[in-house]
Amino acid sequence: MYIRCRECWGSTWVAPTESGLPRRRLHCAQCEREHRLDNLNSIGTTPAARHTAAVSCAERHELDLPTAYSVLLRLVDLAEAKRHCASLGEAHTELNYDWGFRGAVTAGYLSEAQAIERGNRETYATRLAERHGLPLSLAFSV
Repeated sequence: MYIRCRECWGSTWVAPTESGLPRRRLHCAQCEREHRLDNLNSIGTTPAARHTAAVSCAERHELDLPTAYSVLLRLVDLAEAKRHCASLGEAHTELNYDWGFRGAVTAGYLSEAQAIERGNRETYATRLAERHGLPLSLAFSV
């Protein structure tokens, strides 16, 4: 899952541990700060349950998915998250595709139709990694 850093608002992938359990710390790829993820089980005990909770939060509050995870994990305040998402200039509900693909669509690497076709970015990358034996980091760059 992608989670936003409360300091720089960068989005960082938090991969499960070798045993498949979720990590308990977020090490921001942009500013290199570390945040504890103590409330992870409060939003669900499985990746699917956590994803469902985050999608619901994102839709209800017009947030992108990494920001919704950060709100649910109490890394950022909901009011602050709404201000941040509003400052991006695009409301989540205006997009017909996962915000994870926004950079690729904006840069012209994907059409909006292709992004919609791919669905949820996390699910798409996981499926690519499993089908083709790719490292998950490479699957996210496709």
